[in-house]
Amino acid sequence: MDEGRVFWEWYASGGLEAACKVLYERDVSKFNPGATPPLTEAKIIMVEQGRSTAESYLVEMIERRLGEFSAGVVAAPFYTLCDRLQGGAPMGTRVVQQALLHALKEAGWVDMGRLRSRDFDARKHIICAPELAKSATKSELRRMVEETPAPSAVRLVK
Repeated sequence: MDEGRVFWEWYASGGLEAACKVLYERDVSKFNPGATPPLTEAKIIMVEQGRSTAESYLVEMIERRLGEFSAGVVAAPFYTLCDRLQGGAPMGTRVVQQALLHALKEAGWVDMGRLRSRDFDARKHIICAPELAKSATKSELRRMVEETPAPSAVRLVK
């Protein structure tokens, strides 16, 4: 109750006018309501908590450069990549192309578009790690996806 009385006394003695004056005099000319919000720790936590199980699995593999992502570059057809990734996915999780593409974007990988080179005339859609997007040429990226053999499953026979 005392807090309410203190607040009311402040309001009655001109506090509201003082607060309005401060807000009115504040420079908001650079305020852009359509600007991208800052990347804070709270936002990162919200994004991580909003991921599906498949996206969480894929982002972890991409960021740790495990398996298919070890070379830092992947190429279409992405449905075959999803099929290969499905084998290691958590039980009951379906790895679909949209989840893969979203996870690559979340991990900061760069979509290089459909690339070809002198050695490989057919174009392939390529997505790579950010450092490769800056350091490798498009021909090198195209060559990397052809030279990197897909990991194969090992079958143990008794």
